[in-house]
Amino acid sequence: MKRLGLIIVTCCTFFLLGCEDNPVKEERKPYEPLTAIEVRVSTDNLTAPAGLVRAVGVTAIAHSANGVAQPDVELTLSVLQGIGRIGPQTAITDEKGQISASYLTIVPSGQSTVKLRAATAQVVGENQFIIKGVNPPSSIEMIPETSELTVSCNTNGIIRLETILTDSLGVGVPGVRLRYQISEFSDDSPVFGSISGGNITDEYGHAEAVFRSDLGSGTVYVTAFVDEVGLEEIFENVPLTVRILAEEPQSISILVTPNIQRPIHPDSLTATNISIQARDRNNIGIPNLRFKVNADIGMLSGSLLTDSSGILNVQHLVRPSEDVEHNGDFTVTICVELTDFGWSDIIELPFDIKRIGFGSLTLSSDRSYMYADGPGGSVAHFTAVVQDADGQLFFDEEIIYTTSSENWIIS
Repeated sequence: MKRLGLIIVTCCTFFLLGCEDNPVKEERKPYEPLTAIEVRVSTDNLTAPAGLVRAVGVTAIAHSANGVAQPDVELTLSVLQGIGRIGPQTAITDEKGQISASYLTIVPSGQSTVKLRAATAQVVGENQFIIKGVNPPSSIEMIPETSELTVSCNTNGIIRLETILTDSLGVGVPGVRLRYQISEFSDDSPVFGSISGGNITDEYGHAEAVFRSDLGSGTVYVTAFVDEVGLEEIFENVPLTVRILAEEPQSISILVTPNIQRPIHPDSLTATNISIQARDRNNIGIPNLRFKVNADIGMLSGSLLTDSSGILNVQHLVRPSEDVEHNGDFTVTICVELTDFGWSDIIELPFDIKRIGFGSLTLSSDRSYMYADGPGGSVAHFTAVVQDADGQLFFDEEIIYTTSSENWIIS
């Protein structure tokens, strides 16, 4: 009996080991029938100088009627209209039901349409986009917000630059790749800093970049190149200087004009001028200092760098009916900071909302006399205008029209 039990246990052990060595694979659930193929492109409109090579990203997506992704589907990609090529031409969708491809073309002159297709034997998907070839660039201009910046010790100075690329007619050239480089200004001025951003011109031929001093100081050249084959000789050099201020500003004054509380109309755009000056111990204005100015209500305009006299002029604009949540009096808080030196100040601008009463109600018509217009009666159009005592329009006021004639209908 013991021998029989041992045989049974041994057989069970072998059976279990056999199951572990040969696991049963789960059957893959059948996918829903493929009913649609969607073709997406990375841009609907591609604009670039004629003759340049450009690539457009293409994604083909296979899915069922319920939008379920269909993997392991072989798709054929082709160009129905256009002079470029697409690759790969045949591929199998991934687990998301997608295929990634690229359409490569030489930009033609003028405007043309490119049509692409992704298909199986039974299902087809198509999409199209526009290619517009423009004149090639002939000149480049780089405009820094300042050619010299003053910073404190251990501060990373920032200078923003705008690059403008134009053709022979002075028209901005879009869709062109740019490259920036920093080089030494002179033998005794070492290279420092870094530059980023602005790699492709926008629809107006503009691109923006930012130079960072990376705690360095001195003067360097920043060069903007056209980073396209055959156009590398189009470039411009701009010198930028970062100067470290030996000591902190000794005084900072703020002048607000007007500086008194005043009543304003809710719909009026009211301007307040703010002048800030930073001076050294000799009472001389410090140029090229960067201030940070913020307002909790309204908007600010103007440069954030002090001029040659050490003065920064900023204008604050507010329209109460649009910028203030309530209808009563309010106060604008403006924070002025010289972050490099840890200095800050608060400006408060109080405003009274002017209470203005009713002024006039004007009623006008497009007809002075009423004549019969035929069967069905005559029609005249009326316009009512409500104004306050200052001549400003009243909004959301109810107007009631009446007539003394029983034969008139107002609607």
